[in-house]
Amino acid sequence: VDAAIQDLNDAGGVLGACVSVSHQDSGDTETDIASENAEALIQEGAHAVIGAASSGVSLQFIDRLFNEGIVQVSPANTSPAFTTHESGAYYFRTAPSDVLQGRVLADTILADGHETLAILALQDAYGTGLLEYTRDAFESLGGEVVLEEVYDPNASEFAAEAASVAAVDPDAIAMITFNECQLLAPELANAGLGPDVKGWYMVDGNLSNSYEFDAGFLEGVKGTLPGVDPAPIQQKLLAQDPNLADFSYGAESYDATVLIGLAAQAAGSTDSTAIRDSMVAVSGPGGTQCGPSAPDNTGIADCLRLLSEGEDIDYEGYSGPINWDQNGDLTAATIGIYQS
Repeated sequence: VDAAIQDLNDAGGVLGACVSVSHQDSGDTETDIASENAEALIQEGAHAVIGAASSGVSLQFIDRLFNEGIVQVSPANTSPAFTTHESGAYYFRTAPSDVLQGRVLADTILADGHETLAILALQDAYGTGLLEYTRDAFESLGGEVVLEEVYDPNASEFAAEAASVAAVDPDAIAMITFNECQLLAPELANAGLGPDVKGWYMVDGNLSNSYEFDAGFLEGVKGTLPGVDPAPIQQKLLAQDPNLADFSYGAESYDATVLIGLAAQAAGSTDSTAIRDSMVAVSGPGGTQCGPSAPDNTGIADCLRLLSEGEDIDYEGYSGPINWDQNGDLTAATIGIYQS
């Protein structure tokens, strides 16, 4: 987000003014931090809100932003719940729905030769939604889901879940978790279900560089991550924070920020409803392509110039072409498959 703000301002700002950002903590689904800080942003007069990353957290304050008529763009929400949410009129996301990730995850597991699957998922909108779409895709493609275990994300031990998996003896295990994986994974290994014995599959919520496992513990494990390869944007992000080690959803965050600025420029206004009404226009096909992934690799300055000249644009970002449907969902997206 900070990299995008800098690029917008280096290009002359939006409507001739510098763009400013106010960072607030989104907390997690077990706190009310997100709602409190969303209220703080409303009181500050925010024209748009970026985030939260967690689907469950965004659902805590989407109604409040809708009631205030403030655009919300998440770079990382993947829960299918947003597609038909009754307060979704001001909501967009630059990450794909888990309908797609579930299909890719199921395809990958089956392609690796596994016929039976146990799924462990945290109990929130993200976990249960991705579980549903993974299960449906896996079974529609001929596999058998032999266990669906939904757990309390605040649990401090997972021996019971590991025992449940051991009892059904699946070919593969899908872990739809956040950082609870730090506790869950060793329990599975202790139960004789380690990645050297079973196929292990992870998802965007638990692909992390922060685990304190023994070297080689996750060897062979695969994971799915919505979004493009972040390599093209890494140096830009490292210029903002040289200590950055996780680039997940970096491209999507950058593009979410830029698109808000371009929408305001196109609308000729920072009114949030005007921004909302221009979001699809600046990203959809039909206009002049511009942006970091455009064929001639034009920058944000070129997008702003075209808009100031009254031209229609089609922003091509670091996360690829961003074309939204009427629900603020991407009509096409990339899912990466990674292996340890």
